[in-house]
Amino acid sequence: MTIDLNGIRLRNRLLTSASLLGYGASKRRLILYGLSPIAQWVPLERFGAVVTRTLTLQPREGNFSLREDWKPWELRQLLRIYSGALRRVDGGWINAFGWSNIGIEAYFDDYFPRTATLNRIVSLGGFSADEFGALIDTVNRRAEPGEIAAVELNVSCHNVNFPFETILEEVLARAVPASRHPVILKLSPDED
Repeated sequence: MTIDLNGIRLRNRLLTSASLLGYGASKRRLILYGLSPIAQWVPLERFGAVVTRTLTLQPREGNFSLREDWKPWELRQLLRIYSGALRRVDGGWINAFGWSNIGIEAYFDDYFPRTATLNRIVSLGGFSADEFGALIDTVNRRAEPGEIAAVELNVSCHNVNFPFETILEEVLARAVPASRHPVILKLSPDED
């Protein structure tokens, strides 16, 4: 079964949320992508689409860690950091990663080729219309139409302490018409 959501082609109705499963692949074989337990039992190819961790122009530490060279004896420290950035709530999970990511170019250099079997939605985050425009330009240059399901413009991350409502109209005017891919606008539930 395939679903057409106004031009966004999904394999089914089940999507991953941005960030929890990282970039859809692990940097190292022994470390599960996103450290999510679901990665042990469900092949990501079975999802309607996998939404990447929100990507920015430059790498960003956020509230988590970009480090991927953890030693076995450091697992306790890693889990402590992870538990501070992820909380279970009634009905699901809330993350506070704060756009912790490797940067868009590193994603396309490393993870994008290794996730070709996935239906990907690339999540993008910026602090101005120009940043969102540059991110869209990068996606247009690095991904042919049809290689990804959509781009997600993340203008709702409370963990980066930025008033996205001040740039929302500019982002829409600049980024949406420039995209060669379907666009999803990720809004905060607090927006009208």
